[in-house]
Amino acid sequence: MKCHIPVFIIVALILIASATVLSHTAFSAPPEVTFKIGAQGSYGSGISESNITYKPFGDIALNTSIMTLRAGIAENIDYQIPDGYGNYDTINTTQGKGGISLYPFKAIEVGAEYRYTKGGSGYISHDIFGEAILYLGALALEANYNTITTEYEFDGVPVTIDTKTAAGKLSFTRNDWTVEGGYEYQSIRFDTLDYDYTKNLVRLGIIPDTGRKLLLMAGAGGGGDSADYTIFSGDVGLIWKITSHLRLKGMYIISYYSAPDVNSTTSTKSGKTSASDRGSGTNPFLESSLVDQSYTSQNVTFGMYLEF
Repeated sequence: MKCHIPVFIIVALILIASATVLSHTAFSAPPEVTFKIGAQGSYGSGISESNITYKPFGDIALNTSIMTLRAGIAENIDYQIPDGYGNYDTINTTQGKGGISLYPFKAIEVGAEYRYTKGGSGYISHDIFGEAILYLGALALEANYNTITTEYEFDGVPVTIDTKTAAGKLSFTRNDWTVEGGYEYQSIRFDTLDYDYTKNLVRLGIIPDTGRKLLLMAGAGGGGDSADYTIFSGDVGLIWKITSHLRLKGMYIISYYSAPDVNSTTSTKSGKTSASDRGSGTNPFLESSLVDQSYTSQNVTFGMYLEF
């Protein structure tokens, strides 16, 4: 963690200095510096062995009428890494990030963020995210793209993963109720495998009017992947403003993967596996005992943070 703290401090100082300078420029409102500190836990099961990851984090942001600059640092404890053949290990990682959002016109918002992560087993990740949002009255059209390159060693074998995600969303808001529909395409390639694993997903969601202190959201969707699985999913989430500074957030996601030809017998594979145990197009994150089987994946995230 010590390797990223100096970078975070430098970025924080730059942002604070920028706030001082910008406060003397002709913005419609004075710039504001906000801080966020908190922690969250995430439980996942179904695709891999059940695991809980903990994540303490801290963020800082400089907000003006035409842009937002932000930086942050986070620690992932007991983070799972796969080898692409259904085997997993856990490591600790530290992540530093920096980003910017621009508001050049009232109806347009564009942003970008870069995240650098380093951890055990030689883990290094470069994560680049970009988005654009167009507001047309009650309608909002959003498009984003994310590319991640991750490298580490698993049992002494180098592993490189390239993940690319493109998504779009259209939302409609009326009387403080929002209805949204979206599409996502994801491609994942392990250098240890000779194929790309891909997913195509659609989702319909709703955000009801629950007052200023509580934000609720829910959605359902489905799609398919390159292993010819049919995917059905649902999600619910909340953000609760407990006080003027304290926030609580939670999210639950469940997905059912229906195999194209479910085997009535249960696989009894155990131990380390290799490419010979898995067909081309298989989900590289899938535990070996579930290959060619239908299964349910669940993820629960719960966190609390202070914002001031």
